[in-house]
Amino acid sequence: MRLTDELAHEVVYAAAEQESAVGEGFRWIGTPDQADAGQFRDTVSNELGRAPVHLIASGLDAEGALSFAAEEGDRLVSLVLIDPQVDESNPDYWELLGRVHVPSLVIAAAPEPNSPVAQAQSVAGGIENGVFVIIDGITAPSHRSRPASFVEWGGAFMVIAEGLAADRLPDHT
Repeated sequence: MRLTDELAHEVVYAAAEQESAVGEGFRWIGTPDQADAGQFRDTVSNELGRAPVHLIASGLDAEGALSFAAEEGDRLVSLVLIDPQVDESNPDYWELLGRVHVPSLVIAAAPEPNSPVAQAQSVAGGIENGVFVIIDGITAPSHRSRPASFVEWGGAFMVIAEGLAADRLPDHT
């Protein structure tokens, strides 16, 4: 059984390149390579249908996914960010995090016990409904290094988010 068989809502992975490691049953939305947050947000907005989805983004696409979640959170059941890379020196970034109210999971790879994960942790900590998970002993990107762990953590989170969607989304079917 695939992870998506357990979910009522579609899972969408938005990235410049299609990823085979994110799991069978996920829909890919191609975003412009090196897209800025606005380009990413606009591409995802134009490609999504009306029904709310689980959105996955990784690395440099995290800021665009956060922007989409802040602007169009009613179109998301959950947001999953994998090893996010963001510009913490930008004051607008911190304001953006405060506008994200979608249940969000941030996953960070930690190849060594003392690996820096502060940036990913700050993303989760800045989101009202943010959850932070470290996958030990792997290099970024987590979903390629250990797909099974990514699917387990991401899948469990998405199932929980679906339970919360009934109270949060106007039309959650």
